[in-house]
Amino acid sequence: MGCQEVRNPKGRDVAVRNVWISSEESELELELEGTDHGLNTGEVVFLVAALPSGLFLSAVGQALAPDQDDQNADVDLVWDLSVPDADRIPLDAGVLPPFRLTNGSVKLPISDELGDQLLALWESSDWVRDYRAMDQSPRNAWLLVGDQESLDVLNTAEEGFWFADLDHIWTAPKQVQPGDVLFFYFMAPHKEVKFVARAASFPTFANDIPVLGGRAGMHQWWVHYARLEPVDPIPLDVLRNAFDGHLILRGRPSYVPPRVVERLLPRIEPEVIDVTGIAVPTGLDELPQPEEVDLLAWTQIAAGALTLESHVEDYIVEPLLRLAFASHNDVTWSHQHRIDGAGVADYSVSRRAALRSVIEVKLGARYRGTADNTKSPDFAQLLRYAEALDVPGMLIDANRLFLFRRGERLPHRVLARADFTKKQLNAVAAYLSG
Repeated sequence: MGCQEVRNPKGRDVAVRNVWISSEESELELELEGTDHGLNTGEVVFLVAALPSGLFLSAVGQALAPDQDDQNADVDLVWDLSVPDADRIPLDAGVLPPFRLTNGSVKLPISDELGDQLLALWESSDWVRDYRAMDQSPRNAWLLVGDQESLDVLNTAEEGFWFADLDHIWTAPKQVQPGDVLFFYFMAPHKEVKFVARAASFPTFANDIPVLGGRAGMHQWWVHYARLEPVDPIPLDVLRNAFDGHLILRGRPSYVPPRVVERLLPRIEPEVIDVTGIAVPTGLDELPQPEEVDLLAWTQIAAGALTLESHVEDYIVEPLLRLAFASHNDVTWSHQHRIDGAGVADYSVSRRAALRSVIEVKLGARYRGTADNTKSPDFAQLLRYAEALDVPGMLIDANRLFLFRRGERLPHRVLARADFTKKQLNAVAAYLSG
């Protein structure tokens, strides 16, 4: 059985699709093991958890032709495990046909229509979209820091750990993007990089997760990582040389420019590069003159090169506003808009002298598409300004734009800067100017 991510489990070319439903007591992991599944090559399986709180889509699998050296398997059941157990995708009660569990599980064939519906739900998950980024070229690279206790965790990881277990997280900068290259550096007595991996999510902020060894406080940004692979150790002096001597390590993660990654890659085994997909990042780390930024350059600016919130203002927000309103003579925008009783919004947009929207800027926004974001302090800050003025709002960080309609508590659109298009630029212009 090859337990790895399904790259593209589209069902349109598949004769049969199935749903496997298991109760919590029967342990879903049992469905992921073994080879006697009675499937034909190409069939797709949707794994659903029937829990006391409802039905949840947990994984999507596909039966592929087995490896030539596996003589005992009829098919190789390959799983996409992008969504962690703690964030499974909820299903409406009536979406599945009636079923009865036998010994905690049941397997049902399903219609093409239901298969398309389940697949659309899966593909729309933030976790799945983020995980797909690992199949693309990385935008940034980062040097993450660990101590002996965290090294012990990686050294004892089970085989197959690298590809799918999104319950594993590491402290990281708030600008990390899904698909970024991660170098894991371990402090004294090691003082060397021992692992590489890929970021499998945007970072999230937490104040209730202890850092191993107690070497840092509880207020940290955490990123999920995957495709973890050991490498021949890269010692500190080699790292410093690759950084042209400009590397200061104080137990905190660091941005790794593309030129440094290019110098380090020859030290990493080709097999590791192939498995992880690590490569020289494509993000533009030499910041251009803000007034000369066009839309293409704006999308390519490396988030890692933006080390301060003011950098997001200078290189992301203000070029965006200039591009959005280049042909709008009746639209103006201003920096630092004071609001009586509410504070100071970073930007405001007016049309024909009437205020139309407000903008709040962060280096990284505390957000997760499937979490309770009504508790996000970043959202709360923007909404305080927007509600005081009775206008729509936009929160923007190094990687994303969050658009809020007037009076709503959650963003109705989240746009990724890396994939931003001219059409989206026009939509943002219309949104901000009313």
